[in-house]
Amino acid sequence: MAATGPQPPPLAYSTVSRTQHYALYTVRGGSQRQLVSSTHAVSLDAWSTTGEIYYTVPQLTCPTDCHSRVDEVPDQGGSPQTVVASGAQLSIDHFGKTVVYVDGGQLWRRALTGTSATRLTGAGGTAPVISPDGRSVLFSRQVEGPGALVMAVFVMPLAGGAPRRITGGSTLDLAGAWSPDSRRVLFTRDAVSARPKVMSVYVDGTGLRLVAADAHDPAWADDGWVAYLARRGDDQTVAVGRPPGGAERELARVAGSDVTGVRFEAGG
Repeated sequence: MAATGPQPPPLAYSTVSRTQHYALYTVRGGSQRQLVSSTHAVSLDAWSTTGEIYYTVPQLTCPTDCHSRVDEVPDQGGSPQTVVASGAQLSIDHFGKTVVYVDGGQLWRRALTGTSATRLTGAGGTAPVISPDGRSVLFSRQVEGPGALVMAVFVMPLAGGAPRRITGGSTLDLAGAWSPDSRRVLFTRDAVSARPKVMSVYVDGTGLRLVAADAHDPAWADDGWVAYLARRGDDQTVAVGRPPGGAERELARVAGSDVTGVRFEAGG
């Protein structure tokens, strides 16, 4: 399918095939590169400004002491290296210096090249995303509600402090991405339902609006492009997106596979 209109910024995406084979790709200027091909699960986390792509390798089955880990691979290709031996869902700031990740159900912060981590939460947290200005962390947490599983989106200072809830109701809201100016966020509402949707809200909890129906796991690029995962065509999950004020278009599809994550360059 020929692409028309504004070209999307460089993006990375992960896939899983019908035979449980996992892969990680980048697309830059219409040229695609495969960086990872594995029979072990991989889950795309982030793409840093310094040229590394981070992904979680879940340890789903093992006899004892199971831990997920986070690996990095250069976006031009090369050998993966482990950067977090016990953790998952890594986010890196736009300066390439600080990371936040999940371990033991809590959020942890540390210098990318450091070994000592600081716990940011005590009541749980998942899906952390550091803001482009490097001041805040977006994340989700399970909260009390009438449903079997209710999660809300929170914002807290990257330096540590009290989290502030920015979504309400009795739905499952999963944190997704920041706007380039760090004023709005994207999140998935009804994340585990058959009809999830991508929503946007200001960091003060106002201005809630629908971005895309039947979509989930959003990303937001520095130039304003938005991407997310959606079912299209033959009930296959693909990455779609649109430029500011533009129409939706397909960004990534692999025959026989579902796209499981999409991220723009520079952590979007």
